[in-house]
Order: sequence, then C-alpha cells, then structure tokens
Amino acid sequence: MSLWRVEQLTPGVCREWFDHGQIAVYRVLDGSNETVNAYIDAALAQLKIARPNRPLLMIHDLTGENLAFTPYFRRRGEEIAEYMETHPVSSVSAVILPKSVIARPIQNYSEQFTQRAKRANQRNFDSFEEGLAWVRTYLTKV
Repeated sequence: MSLWRVEQLTPGVCREWFDHGQIAVYRVLDGSNETVNAYIDAALAQLKIARPNRPLLMIHDLTGENLAFTPYFRRRGEEIAEYMETHPVSSVSAVILPKSVIARPIQNYSEQFTQRAKRANQRNFDSFEEGLAWVRTYLTKV
C-alpha cells in the first residue's frame, strides 16, 4: 500500500490519501451527525473541484464498529447523487462493507445510488485490499 497522507476530519471520520493523493479513502467509524456531516461535506467538496474529464478515485470504508446507517446518513448521501446528476463530474468508488447485518441496507443504498448517479462507477467489496486494487486499475485510465 502506498499511504501518502492522513487527515482526521472528526473523531469519527478520517480521509487518507493513497498513491500520491490520487485516491481518497474515507474511513467512517460511526453514524453520528457530526461524522456524517464531515464525511459528506468533504466528499462534496472534492466533487466540486473535480475536473469534468477526470473521474475522482475514492474508497468509502464503512466498516466502522459503531457505524449506523441512519435516515440522516441516507439523506445526506442523497446530496452527492443530486450533485452528480446536475454537474459534469464522474467518480470511481469502492464501498467497503462490514461483515455484519448493517451491510445489506448499505448495499441496497449503494445500488440505488449508482442507478441514480449515472457517472458514478461504484462497486461494493468486503475487503479494503480488493477495493483498493479495483480502484487502482483506473489510475492508468485517468
């Protein structure tokens, strides 16, 4: 792995940069409103500065032990889909799912998100290493 930099956005979410800042990894540890706001706000900020002809490469690690996929979390996630529907940006994202009962609702939401945000190439994984390897295949394509 080629970890480049780590930013602690709140106690519940950090953003790690891999491959010299080309891949952003969001590690979400809980579902508190503070964590959700920091996570979604940071992802939206990235989308807003993205170049239209170059997809953002991201990993969303949702395996935090205290993660709760709340209605508020879903609602804030919709802001990303709405933004992608109305702006010429694209993304390649791996969603790392927990090996627990919370995985199913996140997986369902992830599939709906991809159907709605057409320029979001997103796949679910149960291993960070597999997700990172898949996202890295796009490094040569951007």
